[in-house]
Amino acid sequence: MKEVFITGTTGFIGNSLLRSLIENTGLDKFKLLVRNKNKAIENLSYILNIARNLKKEIKFLEGDVSKENLGLTNQEIMMLKNIEEVYHLASNISLSNEEKDKEAIFKTNLNGTRNIIEIFKNSNNLKNFYFFSSAYSCGKTKGLVKEDLIAKPSEFRNYYEESKWLSEQLIRDYFQNKNINIIILRPSIVSISPQADFSKVENQTFYYYSKILRKAVNIQSDPKKIRIIGKSNATSNIIQINDLIKIILEIRNLKEKKKFYNLVNPTNLSIKSFTDGVEESLNFKPGFVFEEKLNYENLSNEEKFIYDRTKAYFEYNLIDDLEWDCSNTNKIRKKLNVHGINNSWIKGHIKEFFSFLENER
Repeated sequence: MKEVFITGTTGFIGNSLLRSLIENTGLDKFKLLVRNKNKAIENLSYILNIARNLKKEIKFLEGDVSKENLGLTNQEIMMLKNIEEVYHLASNISLSNEEKDKEAIFKTNLNGTRNIIEIFKNSNNLKNFYFFSSAYSCGKTKGLVKEDLIAKPSEFRNYYEESKWLSEQLIRDYFQNKNINIIILRPSIVSISPQADFSKVENQTFYYYSKILRKAVNIQSDPKKIRIIGKSNATSNIIQINDLIKIILEIRNLKEKKKFYNLVNPTNLSIKSFTDGVEESLNFKPGFVFEEKLNYENLSNEEKFIYDRTKAYFEYNLIDDLEWDCSNTNKIRKKLNVHGINNSWIKGHIKEFFSFLENER
């Protein structure tokens, strides 16, 4: 009986990964760390039914990655001795760069990783340890991000990025002399896939940002251009959840795994294509105008509305010199016929998202 331990399964990516591991692998027993068992059962009810039909066992362990021993009892920790695979996804995804938020972010992301490592570092049965980092753990690196340990950048955009970079270093230090496969996965921004439920992501990443832009346009009394911080030639990287999960499952099947995988779209998408999608969806003729700096006092009410709610995104709207090496997944993409997405996709995707928002009313 193959056993796996997973954190973060109630999150968007974790939820999708859990379902795929249940449906598409020979894993039999799943032990899930959750902060609230009752809420997790409700959140994962559909997946629990799938597991039940496939005669696979799911056991919830109520705890918290930020606590010593994950907040588990000695008996519960003993239940983990036969674990063969660990998938660590639980994370504080705040993009805050304010000092007041640093402790909470580091407590979950860095200390949480350390607490999991402490549980499994001397395991005789653990074969693979998958850590979900971030493509943006490179911070303000310029140029190509290699699929290797990243030298400490001169600056991070926020504490989330820094916590992920530090966690990668921590994992290396703990496991460098252990006979365990350490696989560090660096997804970029993750979107839903076609026909998926927008409600799972509507308050995250570019979905949330587009909602704020939409609201700002709607509160205008007279349509006029709206200035936002950014560069017209800035880019971001987005990978669809279905593509991400397919690639991860294929990595799992490899006999010889690499230590690092930049799980990114083969090409970056322009920020301009994103705002074009918003403009077209709303028939907003004046349009959005990118400026690298704005004086808050001179902003219109709708510009202040955007500014106050999307500060965490400003730095990402200014990236125009970042690329990722994805050599370790090129063969996998070709085998799975996973080609990625383009600028036309993001424009159409925003239109679909706004249609969802209209129907949600």
